[in-house]
Amino acid sequence: MNSSKKMQFESLPNDLLLEIFDYLDGIELFRIFSHLNSRFTELLSFYSRYYHFNFQSITKNEMDLVCQESFRENVWKISSLTLSDDDDTPYQTELFFSYRLPFHKFFSLRSLSLYHIRSKVAFYWLLSNLSVFPHFSYLKIDQIDIDRQDIYPYCYSIWSLFTLTDLYISDPNLFLDYFLYNLNISVSLKRLHLLESSFLPTEFETLLKHSPSVEELTIEIYQDSDDDDLSIDMDLQSTLPLITILNLKFTGYFSGLDHILQLTPHVLKLHIELFNQKIDGYQWQDLICRHLMHLSDFHLKMSFYLTMDCDLEMEVDELVESYQRSYWTLQRQLHFRCLSNLEYNNSEEQYFVLFYSLPYVFDAFKYIKPVYSKSTYNFQVTECESYDTVRILCLVPDDDKPTDEIDERIQFSNLRHLVIGYTFKYLDIFCPKLNFLTILDIQYLDGQVRSHVQTLLNRAPRLQTIIFNKNNWSLFFLASNSVRRLSIRDGIYYNIQQCEQLCSSPLFQQCQVLEINLQKKTSVVDLINRMTRLRTLIFQCQCEQWKESPTKLETWFKHYLPSQYLIKRDESGSFRLSLQ
Repeated sequence: MNSSKKMQFESLPNDLLLEIFDYLDGIELFRIFSHLNSRFTELLSFYSRYYHFNFQSITKNEMDLVCQESFRENVWKISSLTLSDDDDTPYQTELFFSYRLPFHKFFSLRSLSLYHIRSKVAFYWLLSNLSVFPHFSYLKIDQIDIDRQDIYPYCYSIWSLFTLTDLYISDPNLFLDYFLYNLNISVSLKRLHLLESSFLPTEFETLLKHSPSVEELTIEIYQDSDDDDLSIDMDLQSTLPLITILNLKFTGYFSGLDHILQLTPHVLKLHIELFNQKIDGYQWQDLICRHLMHLSDFHLKMSFYLTMDCDLEMEVDELVESYQRSYWTLQRQLHFRCLSNLEYNNSEEQYFVLFYSLPYVFDAFKYIKPVYSKSTYNFQVTECESYDTVRILCLVPDDDKPTDEIDERIQFSNLRHLVIGYTFKYLDIFCPKLNFLTILDIQYLDGQVRSHVQTLLNRAPRLQTIIFNKNNWSLFFLASNSVRRLSIRDGIYYNIQQCEQLCSSPLFQQCQVLEINLQKKTSVVDLINRMTRLRTLIFQCQCEQWKESPTKLETWFKHYLPSQYLIKRDESGSFRLSLQ
């Protein structure tokens, strides 16, 4: 900070400075201002109200410094806390608890976010003690890498937190039958978002019984059979929560969807994704008129398959026509678009049909080999704004399709995650901006594509992760100033000579997190010595004798690696080595 800018900033009144502090993460706040001068030190120590500490991506040395100084001294002012055992910061929760911080002084804690938690002890302590924080209201759990039998007793307590209003859980295996049916009833939960977990309709009913105050719900439901008994329990019908915002993913039958909507009669906003199900405009109008009398905001996304022997254009035209009635165009003021593509489903080539309302409000989009498309009206203006919500794009266009047949109105400018394969030919049309892209997932590649990928990297200044799913040796020698995570998932076990060559690549020289398969265990030591910025190494060893005795292999690594390194083996057989 030069002297003139420093003077301008210091001229701001204390009240404005404190308001600015509220928007800064505690780590950056203390790093920048704690030793600037006596005025800022006093503001931070005595006048600042709340602090937010996010420990994602922080190094061990930085965490040692922060927790022993600013965090410990201001623990009673901490409003939100984020901990992560992700590959950037493996075993962070264990490290956090090793500081023996005065947790009984967390008087102001309102929010806790946990990512990829691997420590059973830390997870147990956190969930067991949340009830002692008088203002605690927000809990986010994103992936739990702990044996399921060990975490269920702790998770029950979540529904017992009488101050908790916001709960976000993203984990595929947490909500099983015996877990759901042993929950307490939470009268405080207002916003409940359950991602990556699928519920049967009967389980959905159980969840509603235990969460009677929920107003906003995100959930995924699947129906096994169209013969299921879906009658509504009378006790539940009299105590249905007043859900006004529903984000629903549903796989099943029309009867199941009808049942779910009966359970949510107060919904004002419905964002719904249907998988393997086609419901026309007449059926949807009937569902809304019978069950959702208060609905004001409706957004739909449907995907399903049609056999190759069908009349594709007739099927699509009939579906689109059913959404061209005045109920949709005038009363709802909605328009719809339908795309159809060729795709293999269950080893058989079929038509994949994607039907959605505009503007597009969902975060993921799949665009593969356009064959036939139609909309509820003739688009004469650009639709670029219609896809601004898309964060994850799977883009595999047909390499044989002429450029003039590519629909330039479908564009994605706010991507975070791009899955791409076969060709980069039309990437600049579909993705005019890659300013926010952080993950590049390369699925399939044909021919000489190195120059195309390098052009992509040059356009993505925030790109952090590259995932290689197919081997293309030349791509390992590209350059990007921002990339720090490399995942090589091509099924190849790399030998000593190949590892030596990889270490000469700019991508590997700056890599902090590497996932790779290795032929020899000695390559682990070589990679650590050659990749000076490496923080986490995730690997498997090919040698069968080591696969049969993973404990012996782990012992070998502990003998040949510095004692401060941590190494553990997960259920998949991969070893995770933390260097910091």
